[in-house]
Amino acid sequence: MSKKPELTLVKNELPHWLLPPRSPSMPLSENDLAYICEQLVAGNTLSSIVRDHEGLPDYGRVLQWILSDPKRKALYYEAKEMQTERWEDVMTEKALDMGDDGVPEELERTKMVLSHLKWLVAMNNRKRYGDQKQISIIGQIDIGAAMAKADERLEQQLGQQLEQGLTLDHED
Repeated sequence: MSKKPELTLVKNELPHWLLPPRSPSMPLSENDLAYICEQLVAGNTLSSIVRDHEGLPDYGRVLQWILSDPKRKALYYEAKEMQTERWEDVMTEKALDMGDDGVPEELERTKMVLSHLKWLVAMNNRKRYGDQKQISIIGQIDIGAAMAKADERLEQQLGQQLEQGLTLDHED
């Protein structure tokens, strides 16, 4: 017997599909954030989530609400990071999608989609998929020799000035 997944609700609220349609002035709830994050992890974009869910206001209002609170913002970015795992799977499936003749279907479009997804994955999860830039400096810097040469030049100039009878004026 398979176990049905449990639906976790915040503050004993109804699931989003049982809520009445939201008016533009209705505030967003933590259930909305849980739904948005769940959909992001499934690989959906915030634009498609807002567009396809009747209970959410427009994209700008949702994003502003998410980013206005540090806790919501952290959960959102964590979901975006997990979203990259799904996109990695999509890229692999697209790259391996071969037609009957062994040639990837719609080759140019597939290349473009893969390139775009690669970029999105790298931007949304830099720790795991971003370009690694590492600079190694091996060696030592010794300025002792340069300082010694500077001292020699200074002594040489002072010696020349003394030979020419010039004196240094010191103000005390």
